[in-house]
Amino acid sequence: MNPCPKVRSLISKIRCIKKNIMKNKIKIAQYFLCFALPAFALSCQKDNYDAPTSSFKGTVIDRESGQTIPQQTINGGILRLFQTDITSNATAITSYFRSDGSFENSLLFDGNYKVVADGPFFYDDTLSVQINKALVRDIAVRPYLYVTTELVSKTATSITVKVKTSLGPGNTDQKIARVAAVAGLTNSVDINFYKVRELTNTETETNAAIVGKAYIYELKNLAPRSTYYIRGAARTINTGNYYNYAPMITVTTD
Repeated sequence: MNPCPKVRSLISKIRCIKKNIMKNKIKIAQYFLCFALPAFALSCQKDNYDAPTSSFKGTVIDRESGQTIPQQTINGGILRLFQTDITSNATAITSYFRSDGSFENSLLFDGNYKVVADGPFFYDDTLSVQINKALVRDIAVRPYLYVTTELVSKTATSITVKVKTSLGPGNTDQKIARVAAVAGLTNSVDINFYKVRELTNTETETNAAIVGKAYIYELKNLAPRSTYYIRGAARTINTGNYYNYAPMITVTTD
């Protein structure tokens, strides 16, 4: 049965609306192909750079003795690099020191860099370096304090050590505020991450009295026949509350 004229007219209008919708969709798609895709391709072309592969590594050393200055791995000293041949307002590229005082950043572009080190030391001279593929360069500083650790005795469940500290070269103003000994199961042990810690608040003592004293610490409640990483620590009253550390020693309980 043929539809009546009114129905045929309505069907014709619906078909016309559908055709217009399809035309508009085609125009939108054409617009995207003409404008959006070239812009996307241009954006990809701009970002198509090689990844940084150059490196800078070295060690923080005492500028007078040349000895390595141990560091705190977590929440410790910071090394900042600023690439000066790109912009005068470069963003810092940050890395951190290992416990033995070494550092390494292997995600750098070739170029000129300003090196800024912050930690338990005086950084007197800002270092400028040119990095081309790989650079090995130590950073010379003046430590706030020197710290030593000496094994006194051990048992199956305890280790006793002697810790001494002294002021670093030219450090006549800072007050020695803490002396401590820490023991842990990894070589990243420090004043915040440890198995056992003994600490002395020395703020009421004079620097001369602290330097002339040997602090004896018994690190208790250890596991028998276990190896512990131990180091003495001390800090002055300084802006970053940075600790200086003695070189790591390892001791195995009886």
